Amino acid sequence: DDWLACRIDATPKIDPDILVKSMLREHQNDTDDTSESIALINKHLSHCNLIGKIPILFIDDADKLNEKTLRFIFQLMSFKEKNTFIRIVLIGQDSLLQRINEIADESSNTGLVHTINIPSFDLNETTAYLHYLLAVCGGKEDTFSDKEISRIHKVSGGLAGNISFLARQGLSDPANLDMKILSSKTG
Repeated sequence: DDWLACRIDATPKIDPDILVKSMLREHQNDTDDTSESIALINKHLSHCNLIGKIPILFIDDADKLNEKTLRFIFQLMSFKEKNTFIRIVLIGQDSLLQRINEIADESSNTGLVHTINIPSFDLNETTAYLHYLLAVCGGKEDTFSDKEISRIHKVSGGLAGNISFLARQGLSDPANLDMKILSSKTG
């Protein structure tokens, strides 16, 4: 209840100003001028502090972020004015960890970075995850056949984000559960 969460799916095109605009989109109306990124963030963080909320930024596919934006995120992590702060959760592939560690070492933010390695799901975990996703959206557990679940698991590599993406695609057109779909998502 204390969190004020913002979720962003990363792309290589996201720069710091786009990131700020995306973060504030749900919480402030006047974000057309992002030339004052730090002022906008400060205003948002101050507002969160006043209402007793902890701003949390979740970035999925963070391994796709360009270097400039990743460095800006590190600036955000250490940004504090008065009692304001933001928590940032980066979700991505293994290549992200090396990039994060390099930036953390350069900026002396190593104490701010905590990593959790979540292994890929096996077939049983993929099945359970799909059943959970279906239950949350009001679907039936048997929406996907065992063969479709197996295909989703194989194509996704057992990665939760890819499983979710393929499940959405599979609901609209089960015949298209193949690598072309996943390639268009990640490419």
